Amino acid sequence: MKIGVIGLGLIGGSIAKAWRSKGHEVYGYDNDQGSVTRAIGDGVIEPEWEWRQWVSRVDHVVVATPVATVAQWIRDITIVGREGPGVLVDISSVKTPILTALQQVSSPWQAVSFHPMAGSERRGYAASRRDLFSGFACAVIVGDLPPPPREIVSQWMTVLEMHAESVTAAEHDAMVAAVSHLPYIISATLLAAVAAENPMAGRLAGPGFRDTTRVGASDPGLWDEILRANRNEVQKALGHYQRLLAQCQEDLSQDRFPALLRDCPQKRHELVHERPII
Repeated sequence: MKIGVIGLGLIGGSIAKAWRSKGHEVYGYDNDQGSVTRAIGDGVIEPEWEWRQWVSRVDHVVVATPVATVAQWIRDITIVGREGPGVLVDISSVKTPILTALQQVSSPWQAVSFHPMAGSERRGYAASRRDLFSGFACAVIVGDLPPPPREIVSQWMTVLEMHAESVTAAEHDAMVAAVSHLPYIISATLLAAVAAENPMAGRLAGPGFRDTTRVGASDPGLWDEILRANRNEVQKALGHYQRLLAQCQEDLSQDRFPALLRDCPQKRHELVHERPII
């Protein structure tokens, strides 16, 4: 299998490393020549790095670029001639804005849309690793696109060591607003609140504060794009969260433990599937 990866940042670099670790031939491209040079030096991608040189020969092409550029990359890739069928794999973190571009993909290309639900507060190729996705869920977009071939989904899940969760684009964007985008806002605003109101408190910060604020330390430029791309669903999630905070405030003002917190141990057990040891 020959795999091409457009974008060798944290996610694209990790995908390239995962496929290479399974013995596949991997090609890669990035606007940052430093990332390309390092990936070649690591033996992760082939020396032939200019994407137009290899895009017509690889079996799968993965677009791992910022959301705002994905649609243009889809158009650029699919106008390149090729003799046999190819699979164009989108892994963007917000799906609705790029659905039109994906739906316009036609033979000899087939569009498949995934979202590996794993990441890091760190960014760039230097932070990538082959096991970044191991044990986590991967969203597989269905309904809005032709059904992805079962063998393709199975191969990707095997290589990335993930399990597939089938959702529509709209369901995906609502879900990630709740479990990814809202947590970033909560984490980042907690950092901002403590820094503004009690900066000396950091001297006493333990694992709770460190774990809760980890994602808040992520690159704001990356999150600026993501939050704006999914702003409608993020606003819904944020509005619901604000109402729950108001309930907590009201309970505390009445000298009561916030009622909605009582069932949280059970709720976490039901919602969070711990990462298995592989």
